[in-house]
Amino acid sequence: MSRATQNSNLAARMGRWSAGHWKTATFGWLALVVVAFAVGGQVGTKNVNPNTSGPGESGRMDRILNAGFKQPASESVLIQSSSVRAGSPAFDAAVAEVAARV
Repeated sequence: MSRATQNSNLAARMGRWSAGHWKTATFGWLALVVVAFAVGGQVGTKNVNPNTSGPGESGRMDRILNAGFKQPASESVLIQSSSVRAGSPAFDAAVAEVAARV
């Protein structure tokens, strides 16, 4: 192929070189991966403390909760019936019974 018909951008040149030197390219990439894992293992990881607050309003809420703000216990109960409508005496009695038990 003449130089005029070959694409001369960087990606094309790298592709041509890699195709011509596939063993060097393959073992070069493998060596890069091994070195990257070794360096990553030596550097280690940084664990984020879940008790530290973030920025903004969410951070403000985290600080309030971590300072000992106690939220009251609450439950939600869904009462539904396919035969009795809300507001009827039977339904109201069932709601009162569930509320008394909770």
